[in-house]
Amino acid sequence: MSKRLEQGEDYEKTSNGHFRLLKELSIRSPVFVPFGIQPREDGRYGWHAEEEGTNKQALQCCLECEGRVWTLHLPAGYHWDGASAPWLVRKLFDVAENNESTLRATLHHDAMYEGMRAQAVPPTRRRWSPKRRSKTRKWADRSMLEILKVDGYPEAKAEKMHLGVRRFAAGASKPRDQLVPTSE
Repeated sequence: MSKRLEQGEDYEKTSNGHFRLLKELSIRSPVFVPFGIQPREDGRYGWHAEEEGTNKQALQCCLECEGRVWTLHLPAGYHWDGASAPWLVRKLFDVAENNESTLRATLHHDAMYEGMRAQAVPPTRRRWSPKRRSKTRKWADRSMLEILKVDGYPEAKAEKMHLGVRRFAAGASKPRDQLVPTSE
């Protein structure tokens, strides 16, 4: 069942055109986690959001796994930039607008990539490797596609957005040295 985000209730637009959650939110992935990135036994992994909230406190994000289902938990104050395709790509392919059909998918996608940059996703005791990041990225991209469809975004446009992130967004999931995974 779709739970589109409602402006004023779930999020607000910020002065820089991005978005900020007004309350805690959990998003269950509609795509089962691949066996190659199954988590360790405790099934709960956290990291600090890259952008601090308005109260300048680090915001704790959490990914929880039960069986093969992952649920992303995000705190109030979490920021994301929505659909962030370059302007020319948006115009040429008529995709990546920010509206009620895309915001939940882009929120999930942005947070998962942030977790990958923090090396908290995929959660594993084994060495965090580019191959595991690639599998996790593929899962996050597929989850975005399915959330777009569930939330009523036109299927052809959703497929174009999916193709765009598959083709051009790999660099956005690479680790950043300044980010350190946290544990709960």
